[in-house]
Formats: sequence, C-alpha cells, structure tokens
Amino acid sequence: MERKIESVPLIWEAALSYLDYELRRVMWNIHQKEYQSPFANTGQEFKCEVFEVQAYCWNEDIDQPFNFKWRDVEISWYKWCGRGMTANKELTPDLAQEMLEECLEFLEKYENENTN
Repeated sequence: MERKIESVPLIWEAALSYLDYELRRVMWNIHQKEYQSPFANTGQEFKCEVFEVQAYCWNEDIDQPFNFKWRDVEISWYKWCGRGMTANKELTPDLAQEMLEECLEFLEKYENENTN
C-alpha cells in the first residue's frame, strides 16, 4: 500500500520545534551535557512509550518511513525538522495540541524520574 503524503501545517512545525527544545532541556538536566537532538541532523534517536523521533538517515539501504511518530501520525523531513516535511495523514491544529500535551507530560515525568 502506498503511503499517503500530506503537507505539514506550520502549527505542527512549531509544536515539533517546541518539543525539540523541551527534549534538549530535559536531557541537559538529566545528563548535564549538550544533547544531540534527533530533530536535527545528528544520527540520534529517542524512543519512549508516547512518541519516537529519529534523525534523518543517510544510509540509502535503510528504509526510514518516518522521523517522528506519535499514535498513528508519522512525519518525515529532509535532514532536519522543518525542512521538506510530509505526513502520512492530514494534521489539524487540535491534533497538534493533543500531541504536544501528551509528549510534554511524558517529558516532565521522564525528567522527574531521572533527576530526583
């Protein structure tokens, strides 16, 4: 089955940008060193029970179906978040709010469990 391609609205780009900021902040607080965010072109990944994010993969032999996944939403980009973004479904502002709230709640819990 061919993957449906939709453009990614700016509200989603902004939400993912803020999620990137929070992930970097949380990882700094936990590890006390600069975090190589998978939202950038770093080769890194972050996976948890709420969402996963993988940096752009340069290996042409590996099929990378998405860079960001939350529920059934899959978003891809070219080299870094915000560049050439596409999604597997239509993305609404309300869905962006739900995504950001769920992901931020997880990061807050993750930070509290790993810094106390």
